[in-house]
Amino acid sequence: MEVETSLIAAKPSEECGCPEELWLMGNIEVTIHLEDDGSGHIIADSGDWEHDFFVECSSMVDLRQQAVAYINSLPTE
Repeated sequence: MEVETSLIAAKPSEECGCPEELWLMGNIEVTIHLEDDGSGHIIADSGDWEHDFFVECSSMVDLRQQAVAYINSLPTE
């Protein structure tokens, strides 16, 4: 089952100016950050744990889709 997603904020990163979005995906707060080199950074934070990793992506839309796919792959129990 796909998680519900809700965009909380979309703005340039305060640190570097790169495009950044903050999402609520299910019960997980997810920050996606499009790096200058075209890679993407996904940061998932549930309050009890945080996982961050880099992915190759072609756009913010691609990065967003990869973040949703990652959240949907997590066990629900």
